[in-house]
Amino acid sequence: MWGERFFHTRDRLAACRARIESLAGESGLSPRESEEAAAELGRRWLGGIVGEVNAGKSALLNALAGAKLAEVAPVPTTRGMTAHVGPGFTESSALPPGCLVEVHQAPGLDRIGWIDTPGLNGPQREEMFAALADFERLDVLLVVFPADNTWTAATWEWLSMLGDETLERTALVVQMADKKGPEDLRVIRGHMTDLTLKKIGRKLPILILSALPPGGAPELRGLEEFLEDRMCLEPGRRHLLDRAFHESYRRMREIEDGLDRQKRGMADDGWFLGGLEREGEQLRDLLVESSADELDKQLHVYGMAVEGFARELRRKMGLWGTFKGLLLGDAAGGEAEVACDVRLKALVSAFAARDLERIFAECSGHWGAVRPRVIERMGFDPGEMPPMLASHREQVAAGFDDRVGRAVPEYLGGLRLRVLIDGLMRQRSRRLRGWFGFWLVLVTLMGICGSFGLEPWTGWLVWAVVAGALLLGFLGWLTRRTAIRGFKDRLIHASGRFGEALRKFHTEAIREVFEGYGQGLISVRRRLADRQAELGPLAEKWNTLYLELKTIEQEWSG
Repeated sequence: MWGERFFHTRDRLAACRARIESLAGESGLSPRESEEAAAELGRRWLGGIVGEVNAGKSALLNALAGAKLAEVAPVPTTRGMTAHVGPGFTESSALPPGCLVEVHQAPGLDRIGWIDTPGLNGPQREEMFAALADFERLDVLLVVFPADNTWTAATWEWLSMLGDETLERTALVVQMADKKGPEDLRVIRGHMTDLTLKKIGRKLPILILSALPPGGAPELRGLEEFLEDRMCLEPGRRHLLDRAFHESYRRMREIEDGLDRQKRGMADDGWFLGGLEREGEQLRDLLVESSADELDKQLHVYGMAVEGFARELRRKMGLWGTFKGLLLGDAAGGEAEVACDVRLKALVSAFAARDLERIFAECSGHWGAVRPRVIERMGFDPGEMPPMLASHREQVAAGFDDRVGRAVPEYLGGLRLRVLIDGLMRQRSRRLRGWFGFWLVLVTLMGICGSFGLEPWTGWLVWAVVAGALLLGFLGWLTRRTAIRGFKDRLIHASGRFGEALRKFHTEAIREVFEGYGQGLISVRRRLADRQAELGPLAEKWNTLYLELKTIEQEWSG
């Protein structure tokens, strides 16, 4: 079929261009208006078949369409202009006024539709001559003459009124050539050549054929060569195809530039997010450093707590506690350690709650500055508050309290408070136990002497028991004072260790909080990563389309 190479190239180029425009949309480019060359190439062609009554126009139409679309009879059958087109024809502006349109599934109409016309010398003569300007807008004109009457006046008159540009797209078709011999056809061709020079002033292609030979297939090779030459290979059409390639390459460059801009923009966005993350790290480090004053205050509170521990221990080492300890043993070490653990945990928990409010306030202030910058830079709203400050606040607070509270068992484990108190108690008990035993002996002797009525001895023993009780009380007070002082000194000297443990776990707790705070930018970072991941397939599509476009161009040029 004629124009195979041209139409194959045009259709492949159109499909490629559609995929290029789809890629442009995926790349974020605005849709472009249809370029002139591409629009012209995509337009369905329309030709006209003109001639006098019974010149063979309908037979020629059927032969070109490859199907019987119009009636063929010895008498005139075409009553008006009818456009026979294939599916998808939309160029209604190219049709002459009053032209009917019939859509057919015919192989010959896939590339060009044809307007079948009534005879130029028939009842519609005036209508045909009035529509001459409309026919000049068609892509090709076939002026049909019967082989036995090639000098029909109406046809030559109509031809002589066509403009030079239209004549470039016009061919003279001598129909029913099967009725003439070779010599007659040679004479007809020479005669028509002379007439074109005389009537029109220029030569036109003369195609001699038989569209409806008896018992045979139509011979349209000459006409197909003309259509190939004038419709597909003429310089203007080739120029349009070249322009369509140029427009496609220009769109590809726009897409490539757009992808490059996105890559650079995403790289800049990565640096931007990295800067925000570094700001968060700097805020974290600043909060850690500024916590020194708060920790120093906790050491003062710790000293007050030590005084409280000492008072509690002094109470446990009173007269009754000392007496019970001498008789039954002393559990003050374990009780003091438990009490110390409870008091220190309460102290640390209160500190953690206050400090976390300070950290939350700093994070909220920083996020308030970060959010509008992210919106302005990346067009993405990360939310009013990070999840840490919004829906997970209680969980963060519990985790912060737990992390800071780990300083207490680590500190007490290193201090070995129970061992310290038990040692002081044992040392005190050893000092008091001998005097207490001697005092009990005096009490026993006093009782025996009193029972036997040994008055002088009883009196002296009473004074001895009283003196022993006073001495024992003095020793108890002295040993308690010594034990309490040793306890306080040990805890006061260990305040540095408590501060180190608290600082260690407090710093870890702040870092954990900022790990959660950093989650606020994770959604932005993930969105950026998704966009970066999308660029890879887009770049691959670009390479594939560029190679396809190059291949189509090379096959056409070759």
